[in-house]
Amino acid sequence: MAGTKLIQVIQETARKVFQDSKPTDLLFGVVTSVSPLKIKVDNRFELGHEFLIISKLCKELLVEVNHSDGKETIKIWDGLKVGDTVRLIRVHNGQLYYVLEREG
Repeated sequence: MAGTKLIQVIQETARKVFQDSKPTDLLFGVVTSVSPLKIKVDNRFELGHEFLIISKLCKELLVEVNHSDGKETIKIWDGLKVGDTVRLIRVHNGQLYYVLEREG
């Protein structure tokens, strides 16, 4: 998957820059609340929205399409929902978590 390849490239580059330290990690979480957003990570701890950076892959995407009958709005994908399993990248020494993508 593209997200996994991105993680590998980031980690490889970071190891070269930081001399084999591990500044990033791939983690898994489950959305426990959407308003406010909360994600439980690896069944160990819960993160609030203030610690999360959400990728566009995890936000609702609506596209307006023009056709002969007029305009129509089509939903390409949903935003995060309670119960969604997500992949996260721990960044900035664990102070922030980038929500990369939804699994499945």
